[in-house]
Amino acid sequence: MNKQTLIKLICLVNSFMVLGEKFGEPIKGGIFMKKFIAVILSSAMIFGGTSGVFADEAIPAALEQTISNVKDKIEIPKEYSEFEYSINTYDDKERYNLNWEKKEYDSDERKYSISVSIDAEGNIYSYENYGVMSWKRGDFSIKNQKSKSECLKAAEDFLKKVLPENYSEFELCDNSVNGNFVFRQVKNGIPVRSNIVNIMIDLETLNIISYNFDKADYVNKDFESKENIISKEEASKIFFDNAKFEPAYYFYYDYRTKEKKIFLAYSPNNLYDSSIDAKTGEPFKSEPYYLWDMKAENSMATEDAGSAGKRADLSEEELSEVDKSKDLLSKEEADSEIRKLIPNSADLKEISSAGLSRDRIDTDKYIWNIDYKNGYASIDAKTKKLRSFYIYNDQLDVDIEGVETAKEVSEERKAKALEFINKVEPEKANLIELEPSEGLRDGYLSFVRKVNGFKFYENSINVTFDKDDNIIGYNCYWYDSVKFPEAKNIIDSKEIFDKIKETADFDLIYENFEKNKKRNIVLAYSFIKTTETAPYIDAKTGEELDYEGKKYNREFKIPESYPDIKGHWCEKYVNTLLDRNIYVKREMFLPDEKITKKELLDYYKSFDEKTMKDFKDSDEFITREEICKVISKTLGYDKLAETDAFKNPFNDVSDTDNGFGYMAIANALDIVTAGEDGGFYPDREITNAEAAKIIFGIENNLRGY
Repeated sequence: MNKQTLIKLICLVNSFMVLGEKFGEPIKGGIFMKKFIAVILSSAMIFGGTSGVFADEAIPAALEQTISNVKDKIEIPKEYSEFEYSINTYDDKERYNLNWEKKEYDSDERKYSISVSIDAEGNIYSYENYGVMSWKRGDFSIKNQKSKSECLKAAEDFLKKVLPENYSEFELCDNSVNGNFVFRQVKNGIPVRSNIVNIMIDLETLNIISYNFDKADYVNKDFESKENIISKEEASKIFFDNAKFEPAYYFYYDYRTKEKKIFLAYSPNNLYDSSIDAKTGEPFKSEPYYLWDMKAENSMATEDAGSAGKRADLSEEELSEVDKSKDLLSKEEADSEIRKLIPNSADLKEISSAGLSRDRIDTDKYIWNIDYKNGYASIDAKTKKLRSFYIYNDQLDVDIEGVETAKEVSEERKAKALEFINKVEPEKANLIELEPSEGLRDGYLSFVRKVNGFKFYENSINVTFDKDDNIIGYNCYWYDSVKFPEAKNIIDSKEIFDKIKETADFDLIYENFEKNKKRNIVLAYSFIKTTETAPYIDAKTGEELDYEGKKYNREFKIPESYPDIKGHWCEKYVNTLLDRNIYVKREMFLPDEKITKKELLDYYKSFDEKTMKDFKDSDEFITREEICKVISKTLGYDKLAETDAFKNPFNDVSDTDNGFGYMAIANALDIVTAGEDGGFYPDREITNAEAAKIIFGIENNLRGY
């Protein structure tokens, strides 16, 4: 089906949606839906001939089979009685998207549904049932929360149902947390990069909320053996020789302090999409795995400054902004300047909306952002520098089926792009370098800023061409108000590469590789444990850095147990809490050392609100009397503790003492108890071991055990 056919179908769908609303018949289900599907099917045949999924006479039989395949593995409750489906094609394979919806609304006024994506071979790609989440009803509590081992068993049981022949090949990944489990397939003792399963479990009911396995059809691919492969040392040398691994400048902006930080560093992320064929020694680009740096976006809305008569009511800062605005372009002037600068400006239609805002990084700049009927543009309201533009064009240099691996950028396009950059940003044209085109659209050229001989990826100038070599898009990301550190005494890249190998685990892995538009599984050498490696390594000191350019603190890996509690009386309490994801973040538990108030909160975060506030930054130790008050308040017994309803079992505490009721309750609950000699020792400070027993007792009481 070509692009024009697709556009006609979209228009037809929109028309029938309008008709459905006009005649009051819902699109989902019912007679109208059947007529709607029938017309779409026939329309696909009219516009697209007999090709494509819509014209396939085998759909009813395949649909019946896929529904049966789902129900063989997954229970669909009877109350999910409304059914619909759609069909999509991925990598030349049809996927059936099946949806069962409840006929009646739930108590929270929502209609929940179960969704499954499956192909004709029975491979299940996804399952979603958000209607089973206990917290959607507002009644989730720690009292009913299941342990990690219980949740993991539920996830593994579901994996067995969905992948009955292969489930034993999937191993739990280190980045799993209770309720969200990640499994990776391992074949011949070698992990398969792409074959990742994610399962979300409801912590209260153990219901499966979601299952995702994007490469489900890869589970039984042909996996190469380890025979006749090159050594890891050979692969490492080839990898480094081909990596072009060098430092670059990186940027972090703190939106709270407005601090701009630039640091020179090596980034391991630049290595993760490269691999070496274990049989041939040939380097290749595998499917990339991106680490997204989510940054907050800041914007500023501009208000009318008001009339001159109101100046006396404005603050100095407000008056300063008003004075600055006098030198800025008006909307009409901005539009005029844009049309002078962009090629084929006659194609740009009238303005549909416009806004003036302050630049989020260079805050002394104001930018006009203008939307046109067929595009958009932005321009510096003071310097008249073009920031960006794009004219919508159906002649993009990209295949309709998706972005394809680019060809080498032609010298003609490169020259034409640089000619335009010289026109709009002449002083920047000599400060940029064209990025390699591999993996990008042929029509998109990206020129990265270089400073002191090193790239600064945060800043670039990009030019987009259509198929007829017309420039239809441009943007310039450039910070003027930043300072770059000197590029002296740089550590050799081989030393940094070897350092990365220590944490990222360079070893055998099965990789996805696309060749001649066909995907294959290739046995390769590459980096495996990318999640355990720092985002950056300082190019001068070799220190590991985080995304802010600060010292990197590696995430704590939850232990199975602590080596110093084996045989200790607290062992069963500590290990049970570990199973519930309650732990101290250190390699040793130190059972007999005293615990501070701050450390207690680091261990357990479900105390009462007042305790959480009072203990937050305190390095004081905790007495037994103090912890008894915490126990009663956390469990809701504080009012009872103030009564005279208790007999005194202690020989060192008077029933008239201030904290007697709290101590009596803790003793009765078997959380903090008196000694064999009848003494409670209220002033004694508690240890880590005693804290584990106390938290265990609180947890069990909250859960109703």
